[in-house]
Amino acid sequence: MDDKLKNKYFVKHKDPERGELTYHAKPQLKNLIDFRKANLLETPYPIPEKMDCVFCRNVIIYFDKPTRKKIFENFEAVLKDRGLLIIGHSETLFGISESYKFLGHTVYQKKPVV
Repeated sequence: MDDKLKNKYFVKHKDPERGELTYHAKPQLKNLIDFRKANLLETPYPIPEKMDCVFCRNVIIYFDKPTRKKIFENFEAVLKDRGLLIIGHSETLFGISESYKFLGHTVYQKKPVV
């Protein structure tokens, strides 16, 4: 992310315990974010509107391949066309789902329905 966007939407924060520099979302960005908890195995998810992005990091690795496939199908159902799915560094959709385009190490984009 370039500095212009970073400064527009985030504020620097130094963790007092660890001394690490982090960034926190400014209120105008937080107002656009909707955090939801859901049972990954529940079908369908109780989310009435389509989402722009789903973060599911470092959880999928604990499920077997058929269950991972079902979870990614559930994400597909709640994501908008071209919506983003962010997963953990040790997780992948390769060999599990063809419904997403690989954009980067942990970022996938839902392919539009044709």
